[in-house]
Amino acid sequence: MIDVKAPCKVILTGEHAVVYGCQALAISIEPFNTVKLSETNAEPGFEMKQNGKLISLDATGNVKSGEITWPVFCDLLKRFIQKGLKPRKKTVIELESNVPKGMGASSSVAAALAIALYKHMKVTPTREELFQDVQFVDTSAHGGAPSGIDAMTVLFGPTQLTKTQKAGENAKWDFQHVDVKLPQDTTLIVIDSSRGGKRSLTGEVVRTVAEHLEFLKNDGTIKQITELTDNDKQKLKPFRKIFQKIVSELKTNGNPDALGKAMNENHELLKSIGASSNEIEKAKEIALQNNAYGAKLTGAGGNGGAVIALVNKNNTTKLIEELKKNRFNAFEAKPTKGAMQ
Repeated sequence: MIDVKAPCKVILTGEHAVVYGCQALAISIEPFNTVKLSETNAEPGFEMKQNGKLISLDATGNVKSGEITWPVFCDLLKRFIQKGLKPRKKTVIELESNVPKGMGASSSVAAALAIALYKHMKVTPTREELFQDVQFVDTSAHGGAPSGIDAMTVLFGPTQLTKTQKAGENAKWDFQHVDVKLPQDTTLIVIDSSRGGKRSLTGEVVRTVAEHLEFLKNDGTIKQITELTDNDKQKLKPFRKIFQKIVSELKTNGNPDALGKAMNENHELLKSIGASSNEIEKAKEIALQNNAYGAKLTGAGGNGGAVIALVNKNNTTKLIEELKKNRFNAFEAKPTKGAMQ
C-alpha cells in the first residue's frame, strides 16, 4: 500500500493585484487530500475511486465503466502511462478530497497522485517534473494557463509569487520560497461562503476587477504589465503597501491585532475593485463579530468565494459553530509543510 497526502493552499495576500506585477503570498495548509494506491490479483488495469465513486480503466487508461467525476486525474494517469507506467496487476487508486473551491484542491490531489505513481514506478522525479505534472492537471482543471503558485505551494510550501514582463516579451511568473508563521497562539479559519449557491468563475471575477481598475483596453482585453500607465501604477500602490504590512507580521512574535487590521484593510481594497460578494461580506461580518482579529476574502472571490479569518486558537470552535448556524461551512486551516518538504 502506498499512502500519500498533500496539503491544500490559501492565498494570504496579493489576490488580483499579482496579475499586474504586485506580489502574492500563498501558504500550504491542512486539511490534507490523500491518495492510496494498492494492487489486487486481477487482470492488469486500473480502478479509481473518487470520493466513493468507482471507475474501471484498462491498462492504457481508457475508461471501461463508471462515472468520471474528476476527468483531469484520469488524464494524469494516462500521462504516467506514457512515462512508462505499466500495471502488473489491477492497480487500485483511491482519491479523497473534501475541501471547498479556492483551496487548491486540484493541485493537492494531483500532487498526491503524482507522488504515489512515481513511488509505484520506483522512480525519483525531479522538482521540475513534479511541478509540471501538477501544472498539467491545473491547466485542464482551470481551462487556462495557471500561474503555478498552487502547484508550488502544495508541493514545496509557502511561496511568494511575482509576475514580471519585459517589453516585447511574454510575462513570466517568478517563485520564491519563504518562511512564514502565524503569530503565536493564533490560527486561520477558512470559510466557504457559497451556502450551496452558484459560484463565480475565476475568469469572471478577474474581468470584473479589471473593469473596476479601468485596466481594459479598447478591444476589451486586459492590459499586460508593460501596457500599464503611470496612473494605472498609482492605483496598485495600496496593494503593494498592504502586502508588506501583512508579511511583516507573519512571524511567531508578530502582532495579531496588527495583522488582523492589515487583513481587514486588504479586504476593503479587494472589495473596492469588485472582488467581494454579499455572501463573503456576511461571512466576514460574523467572523469579526465573534472576536476574529481580522478577515478577508482569499483567492478570486466573487459569489461563493472563500474567506480567511485570523483568530485566537481558543476561539476556533466557537467561531466555526457560529458560522455553521448561518449555513457557512468552515474549518481550521493549520499552516503546514508542502508535500515534498
